[in-house]
Amino acid sequence: MGVLLQELGNPQFAYRVIHVAGSKGKGTTTHIAADLLTALGYRVGRYVSPHLLSWNERIAIDGLAISDSDFAAVLAFVDGTMSALESRQPDLGTFNAFELLTAAAYLYFRDRRCDAAVIEVGLGGRFDSTNHVHSDVSVITRIEAEHVDILGPTLAQIAWNKAGIIKPGVPVVVCAQQPDVEIVIEAEATKAAVLMLRDGVEWTVTETDGGLQYRFGTHQPLSFTAALPGAHNRGNIGAALTAVQTLIGDRSLADKVITDVLSAIRIPGRFDRRIDDVTGRRLILDGAHTPESMRMLVATVRAVVGPGPAPVIMGLLADKPAEDILAVLAPAASQIVFPELSGPRIVPAESLCAIARRAGIAASVRPTIRAALDAIGTGPEPILITGSFGMVAASLTELTSAP
Repeated sequence: MGVLLQELGNPQFAYRVIHVAGSKGKGTTTHIAADLLTALGYRVGRYVSPHLLSWNERIAIDGLAISDSDFAAVLAFVDGTMSALESRQPDLGTFNAFELLTAAAYLYFRDRRCDAAVIEVGLGGRFDSTNHVHSDVSVITRIEAEHVDILGPTLAQIAWNKAGIIKPGVPVVVCAQQPDVEIVIEAEATKAAVLMLRDGVEWTVTETDGGLQYRFGTHQPLSFTAALPGAHNRGNIGAALTAVQTLIGDRSLADKVITDVLSAIRIPGRFDRRIDDVTGRRLILDGAHTPESMRMLVATVRAVVGPGPAPVIMGLLADKPAEDILAVLAPAASQIVFPELSGPRIVPAESLCAIARRAGIAASVRPTIRAALDAIGTGPEPILITGSFGMVAASLTELTSAP
């Protein structure tokens, strides 16, 4: 990847960068930070993954996804460069799709003269394709057990991989972590001689009667409202605010700017509230796919909607702990309907149904997502659609739902 970027003229050095790693909340933090910088008048590139409905979603400037024509042109150019390198230097091996997309994003942001870019890590951090930036601020959101076959079987090993985005002398914003994760991050930060900006120490976001309040060092406390529900999002909001404030230096954030951004922000696939045009049912779509993220989702649903159980439509991938996820969901689900989805990594609906029934959940199988929704019938409570971002994307495609 380094050779490819050098061949392209190292476009990732042409703008200031906030680099975001973590297990949970890194996509949300990336979106918030990018929108805040745009509101402050910067021209801002945003690079995220995965996408829901279109690959274009991954590369955006000032919130607008790259156009089809620009996307095709930059992909073709980078692909040609990769092919030439593969032919000229076969020892490099072959490039993959994520490397293509990352290089294309860096090149597009340079060619469109971005002032700054907020870059979300794809997987891990230390060996991730994005980790060739000269970041101005690093961010590490909540870390949990994930991708253990690649990142390592322990939280300490996973944290070591994530903390690989820390660069010498570059401040690192850190969300609240489990003790063994915090030890690893602190060790990496000390080795790189960087300033750590920690949730609950250097900065905090707390609830007030009128919304939220952000405190950071000697800066004036800021009060604002936010559309993003859930206690876990306070950490994501605080991390984004701290990263932006660190990037802009002496320039101050304002309550109104923060409120304007956070009261309007809507991140597809993350507690994404919609209405189904056919049935009129309220839907909540969320890509939660680990026990911890499902626990956070359940808490958020109860806080926003109410304590009662809700009907669920769900699909899971084979590399996720289905039993653990369903055990977390069981007390909050009045019933779960599993649509028969296609794909090599999809757990068969019948298998999930059997696991759910063993967990004491009323469960059934239907051939499609629309049929699953119809099987739930009428009712005032919203339907929760969850289990993976693929499940959310399939639902958005199959169901005619609007914001």
